[in-house]
Amino acid sequence: MLDSLDKEARLQLVKFVCSFAWADLVIT
Repeated sequence: MLDSLDKEARLQLVKFVCSFAWADLVIT
């Protein structure tokens, strides 16, 4: 699945996951 994504899409996905994890850390 990830192979079908280009670099831009993968970068956006990584940013999204990181920001989500960071928000979760800040909240808890």
